[in-house]
Amino acid sequence: MNVLLLHAGVFETNLSFNGPSWFISVLMFLYVSFFFVVDKYIEKKRHFEIEFAYLFMFILGGALYMTGWQYPIFNQVIGRGLISFYGGCVTAKICEKDFSQKSKYTIGCLCLLFIVFSYIFSRLFGYEKVLGNISMIAPVAIMPCIILSCYHLSFFWKIIGNRVFVFLGNISMYIYLIHHPVEYLLMCLNEKFERGFSYKSRLVFSFFFLFVVVVSYILKLIFSRPSIRRIGV
Repeated sequence: MNVLLLHAGVFETNLSFNGPSWFISVLMFLYVSFFFVVDKYIEKKRHFEIEFAYLFMFILGGALYMTGWQYPIFNQVIGRGLISFYGGCVTAKICEKDFSQKSKYTIGCLCLLFIVFSYIFSRLFGYEKVLGNISMIAPVAIMPCIILSCYHLSFFWKIIGNRVFVFLGNISMYIYLIHHPVEYLLMCLNEKFERGFSYKSRLVFSFFFLFVVVVSYILKLIFSRPSIRRIGV
């Protein structure tokens, strides 16, 4: 159902067993929409207008998400995709702007301060109370601020750009795709063998994290590398 963009409004409104797979068909839809948006403006060299096109698609995504519609194509998951995808396009355009060095440093520091204080207050008072819905605030504010901080602050990029984070970044798509099924697997095993372990336990979380990372890396070796060699990238 996810592949056919039928994750809402036809048979049911819930995600499939592998919940994160919702974004695969949404991403295909976004690439098609991106082609038409770019083809319309880039070919005619109307670069200023394309920024408004990105912003419009971003706002459209927010509107779809906030309406709560559950129709094929016009639903919240498509809205989330539009917010994230075209929010990234808007962020990229901001990075391309020819700001002065002082302005770049100011933008980077403000974004970094927002990230730090968001984390501190979220830990103190709870994430939902401080920032609201994670599905909205992450693509709208958190992720763009992380990108702009890395782009404009060299010292922050050195922290984020270390080998551990780069490794996790390279397998991040697989981590996202399999973490939900692995959660279900642990829950089923826990119920079947009546182990009664706590999901809040650091030991359980560490096992879950390492298992997901190892499986994600194996999947990358099996699927990504042969594909990359085949297309010659």
